[in-house]
Amino acid sequence: MQVLAQVALKLGSESGASMRCRRWWFGFVTANLFGAPSILFVKELYKALPATPNIVLVMVMAGVFILSQLVFMLLFRSRLTPVQWAGVALLVIGAALTAEGGRDNAKSSAGTAKSIMNAADITAPHP
Repeated sequence: MQVLAQVALKLGSESGASMRCRRWWFGFVTANLFGAPSILFVKELYKALPATPNIVLVMVMAGVFILSQLVFMLLFRSRLTPVQWAGVALLVIGAALTAEGGRDNAKSSAGTAKSIMNAADITAPHP
């Protein structure tokens, strides 16, 4: 959804469109129609994976960036230099390493969080 929002913003800003132009407003409104639900989607991901917010962040941000690059290449014929392709490759590798490294961390974090919550429940005064 964020990729579609980026495309709408790009289309709305082409040819020097200003806030007085219908094209600008179309891009702005369309981008927000796609962007707002994507925020709710990310919120649900955080709820589904509470012990690993860093992994959710990496996967979402890297995914949006990489998909945006590919869509912009196809729709707007933008070309990446070899150095920029290397940056995209590093993002893919970094996201994969973060996700893989977070598997064991998620298990231990979930256990730690549960024990902290249990300790807080025991020591908290009850009305």
